[in-house]
Amino acid sequence: MMLTGVSVAILVLGLLAIVLPNLRFGAAKRMLGDGAHRAICLAVFALGCAVRLIALCSLPDGAFAEEALVGVQAKALWQTGGFLFFDGGLTAQLAQWPGESTGPLLAVLMAPFVGLLGMNTLAVRLPLTLLSCAAMPAAYGLGRALGGKRMGRWCLTAYAICPYFVLMARMTCGANAAVYLLPIALWAMVRGLERPAPLYAGAALMGLTAYTQDMYFFIAPAAVVLCGVIAAVHGGIPKRHALLATALGLLVCVPAMLTLYVNLTGAQPFTWLGVVHIPRLEDFDKADSLLDTLAVSTAGRQDVLNKVYAVLIGALFQVVSHMNISAELFAPTGMCALYVLSVPLMLLGGFSLLHGVLSGRRVTAGGALAVSLAAVTMVMLVLYGSAGMLDTTGVTSVFDYSAFFLFDVLLMAAGLRQLEEKSRAGIASMTALLAVCFALLCGHLFGEGYLNGMNVYFSGFGELAKKAADAQAQTGAKVNVTGTVYPHIRPSEAAEMMYLYAADADMREVSAQRGTAYEVIYAPGIESPNPDEIYLVAQSDATAWDLSAFAYEEMGQYALLTPRTP
Repeated sequence: MMLTGVSVAILVLGLLAIVLPNLRFGAAKRMLGDGAHRAICLAVFALGCAVRLIALCSLPDGAFAEEALVGVQAKALWQTGGFLFFDGGLTAQLAQWPGESTGPLLAVLMAPFVGLLGMNTLAVRLPLTLLSCAAMPAAYGLGRALGGKRMGRWCLTAYAICPYFVLMARMTCGANAAVYLLPIALWAMVRGLERPAPLYAGAALMGLTAYTQDMYFFIAPAAVVLCGVIAAVHGGIPKRHALLATALGLLVCVPAMLTLYVNLTGAQPFTWLGVVHIPRLEDFDKADSLLDTLAVSTAGRQDVLNKVYAVLIGALFQVVSHMNISAELFAPTGMCALYVLSVPLMLLGGFSLLHGVLSGRRVTAGGALAVSLAAVTMVMLVLYGSAGMLDTTGVTSVFDYSAFFLFDVLLMAAGLRQLEEKSRAGIASMTALLAVCFALLCGHLFGEGYLNGMNVYFSGFGELAKKAADAQAQTGAKVNVTGTVYPHIRPSEAAEMMYLYAADADMREVSAQRGTAYEVIYAPGIESPNPDEIYLVAQSDATAWDLSAFAYEEMGQYALLTPRTP
């Protein structure tokens, strides 16, 4: 991982701030007053909301291929009552294109926004951003329940200003919904250990995480059962409530568990109750084949050990060796230091928690719940997570790791709590360093770097797509859309979603006319275009074409070719 001079300076100062105060044993504990604590929490929350909402629409419409996919599916759900890909029905996972899938939950949350506001940048991006804002007070509540108000304040700070949580909140992606739904669900579960009502809400929300990304359809049912067992054994509520809440969470998980069954056994996909499509996902690692390899092959055992190592490394808060994390859009200059600083903070937090246990401090039921859920998550990711977790060439393992980020925040917050107890100078230094990193993030986010880091969408595509749709309506000609959108995704499906998004197509018509009203092609495979059709192509894909029969309009890297009128 490349570190700039600024990063190295921040890293060195941060390590000194962490280590030196802890060489002073027996330092007196210091606490902020209630008024100062509330003021800081409100300020941090306001800052977190602002950095998520300001200039939310600064990137063009459909800046990411999945943003277009989720927007199109949300509009289809609002207009037709079902998703576009499944004959107007529902599904447990949205298979977006071969090799990748996304959870349908974000499309469901987005549907009323798109229906009421239209399919535009704000309507598509706002639901996830609001969910991330709701996750901040939930993170505070969870931290406070597990380690007091100081830990709650640092949990809130981590979710509010750390680059990963800020940047993911501004990117419409189904996997990102899990990052923000998980603390809300777990916080409700912890509160439910003492009162039945939050336990029911927490179980239902935990079940809903199954529909945020394919990795969660096996994590969510196990999490619901685990939380229910702990609530029954250690909670202060009647056991019948723990049982009923678990049953509610598992009921929510039924389509997810059926998806797990289909993908583990190799069964054929089917439609459950004639309503919910249960898909067969590509590239799904089966636990039985992994364990068989472990049993018979030394190389297989090494593969499993490598995967365990990868999951543990991925569990280090934002220290992920992945091209998207290290790319400019995700990790602006100076941000790597903040990723690295989190490691000693988590170690400090882990040692402080272990010291508390060894000193006879009682482990709360909520703490046991968080630790047990983290352990189950790690086991599940080793069994079923992406096979290429150690691959840094583009495998989406960052989304697999997102299941761990909440637990990393809890450890990091515990370390910051310990540092605050030990030394005012140490915590003041760390606060200053976090503020510098946050300032660098804001400079990146609201500067040219954020726009220049865009790597999927091409300038002008939205305007041209709308013109192509208008021309199609006037002439009845078929629209061909180039497929050069995202290099590691099969072009045709991604291009189709980008076009439907940009053209703000009526999904009731698309569902009935799909494949005839327009056609998605891969332009380099066409030697001579049909002069009676409309083409929306990258200019580089049409360099060898005879364009004399077309009116040519260019914008950015795209061009609109319409039949030339006699």
